[in-house]
Amino acid sequence: MKKFLKYSYLLVVFILLSGCKFTQPLEWFYYDRIKFVFNSEHNDKQTIYLCRQGETEKETKNRANEANTYFSDEQEKLVNKFAEGLLKRLENSDDDKAGFVIGEVQANLDLQNQVEKLMADVEKVYQCTFIGLESE
Repeated sequence: MKKFLKYSYLLVVFILLSGCKFTQPLEWFYYDRIKFVFNSEHNDKQTIYLCRQGETEKETKNRANEANTYFSDEQEKLVNKFAEGLLKRLENSDDDKAGFVIGEVQANLDLQNQVEKLMADVEKVYQCTFIGLESE
C-alpha cells in the first residue's frame, strides 16, 4: 500500500509540474480510446469523452454522439431537479439555518452520487467515458 501511495504521489507531482490540462492524465490512462469533443448547447464549454473504438469509425462516432446527447439531457434534468430542491429548501428554511446547511450537504452528496451513476451508465451503455469540460 505504501508503494502505491508513493507512486500516486509521484504521478500527482508529475502532472502538476508538467503543466498539462486536467484531461491529459485520463487520456494517457485510456490510451486505446478515441477522443471526442462536443460544443455545449448551454455555455462556452466543450464536453470531452473517450470512447472505445468500434468496428467502424462511423459506429464509434455515432455512439459518441448518442452518449453526449444522453449525458447532456440527463445532466440538465439533474441540475434542474437540484435547483428546484434548493429553491424549496430556501423557502422552507426561514430561521433554521443549521437545517438548511445540513440539507444542502445531503443534496450535494445526492447530486454527486447521481452524476457518478450517470457517468457509469454512459460508460456501460455507450462505452464512452466522460472526462471533463474545457473552455473553447
